[in-house]
Amino acid sequence: MGIAVYLGAAMVACSVAFLLWAATAARPVDDVRGNLSRGDGRTSRQLALAASARIRLLDPLFEAIATSGKNFTGEGAARLTRRKLELAGLQEEGWTVERLLVVRVLALGVGALIAILALLGGVDRQSLLIAGSALGVAYLAPTAWLNRRAEQRQKQIERELPDVIDQLTVSVEAGLGFDAAMLRSAEGRRGPMADELRRVQQDLALGVPRGEALERMVERTEVADLRQFVVAVRQSTRHGLPIGRILHVQSQELREKRRARVEEKAGSLPVKIVFPLVFCILPPLFVVILGPAMLDISDAF
Repeated sequence: MGIAVYLGAAMVACSVAFLLWAATAARPVDDVRGNLSRGDGRTSRQLALAASARIRLLDPLFEAIATSGKNFTGEGAARLTRRKLELAGLQEEGWTVERLLVVRVLALGVGALIAILALLGGVDRQSLLIAGSALGVAYLAPTAWLNRRAEQRQKQIERELPDVIDQLTVSVEAGLGFDAAMLRSAEGRRGPMADELRRVQQDLALGVPRGEALERMVERTEVADLRQFVVAVRQSTRHGLPIGRILHVQSQELREKRRARVEEKAGSLPVKIVFPLVFCILPPLFVVILGPAMLDISDAF
């Protein structure tokens, strides 16, 4: 029994280490840059032997896991996962459907090992609850994390958009063109909105028309405020309206929307605080205040 527990704990530790290793693997761009920087005349075999243990051992293992898992994953699920990765901005960090599939498989492995350890001491209600919870969390955690990342990125774009449009307005009114103003707004700024502006500039440098580049940005983010801004810019370009005035109007509207969202969240706060107040704060308070009095009453009788 003791050996089985120690062996299971070691397997859990190894699975967690593999999971972290898969989640923090280097991006493909970094691997390419490293290969280019090592152009010192060595052969491909020497470069392969000089690579890290992750590249020589774990990468083929993860690739085999991903290839086997794709046989059980439908094309629709793969397309949806790819879309979620794009909305979360993780494709720029080297995340792919295969890499996320590996993380899911390793997470299920960790959950299965925890479930086995829980059932080694005997099958009862508590062990079954622990095993089921471990498997459920392991199955849902990667998807929940991905959805949370996508939602946070979209909300951050909504918060940053009015400030970016203000800077665009100032730059355009100072005499810059709209494309140069976007480049100026992206410089010195960090965040998903600045990253999207840089991608628009890359598309423009490749010869993509401005309207199509802006539409691609909207498709990558699916933010309603950003879509409204892009539609206004495309209409101003089509009808020859002054872009500075359009930007000023869009900035005011988006700031009013942001203020309305903040007021809505503030208005819903009293409703959200009722549950923890009634079930978490008031019962201990009653125990502390009325407990001594109830003890004195019981002693009196």
